[in-house]
Amino acid sequence: MVTSAPQHAHERGGAGTKQAHPFYGEMDGIGVRRNQARVHGWWTTDDATLKTHKATLTLELQYLFPDGWKTVNTGTRSIKPNQTGKRATASAPCSTDALGKWRSVLDVDINWMVDDSRKTVSSVQIRTCRP
Repeated sequence: MVTSAPQHAHERGGAGTKQAHPFYGEMDGIGVRRNQARVHGWWTTDDATLKTHKATLTLELQYLFPDGWKTVNTGTRSIKPNQTGKRATASAPCSTDALGKWRSVLDVDINWMVDDSRKTVSSVQIRTCRP
């Protein structure tokens, strides 16, 4: 599992200093099943304000081609936090079972909040699948 460094959201509008609300983007490892590479992403928080918000998750499944990292599929989903059963999913069919290098990138955008622009990037994972 991959967990981001703490990220923060702030309420929109108003004057003065805004309170920071911490949250985390999380992903499981990239798996290969039924001739398909797949990854899931979700977000978590203990912050009472954020627990009432949905976030739009954008999850990219990337493969390392000779000319660099390319996104082979993107999945999006709008979900509340702490719901690992409701996740964003990105998947891609395998054209061969040769070893290949994969990674995933998760962007968590909390609806109606100003949040961190940072994305969570997994480490490189070698799988028996090439797109």
